Amino acid sequence: MVDLSFALHTISGGSTVSLFEGNLLGRSLFAVSIYPERSVELQEFPSRSQLWAFAMHNADLLTLRGHALGSWIRKENDRHVLDVVVCLPQLEDAIWLALMFSQEAIFDLRSELEIPTTRTLDIMGPESFALLSR
Repeated sequence: MVDLSFALHTISGGSTVSLFEGNLLGRSLFAVSIYPERSVELQEFPSRSQLWAFAMHNADLLTLRGHALGSWIRKENDRHVLDVVVCLPQLEDAIWLALMFSQEAIFDLRSELEIPTTRTLDIMGPESFALLSR
């Protein structure tokens, strides 16, 4: 898991790697971070040892099905982010979780596109947001 994440992040600037299924890029899944307190930001590309330490610190979550080690580069400040993400087949479920955990975006692993949560109104419609306030 760590070696694959290291290689993918080094080559492409990001990765989503599951302990059970390996590289999740290209799959019909939506990744969302619901553990913001576990996220780590680095000024430089993560080393293998930093990825290993992150994986060990988050082993309780990374050993759960549907969870993965996510890495990406925050464009605003060029920092490298390590996250524990949940990968879901339904966009609506990912949107709900992103909103519940105050996340800025969801990542579509099939199309390799970031979906800002500010655009979720276009996807879900205003009636869905009325339910969030209940």
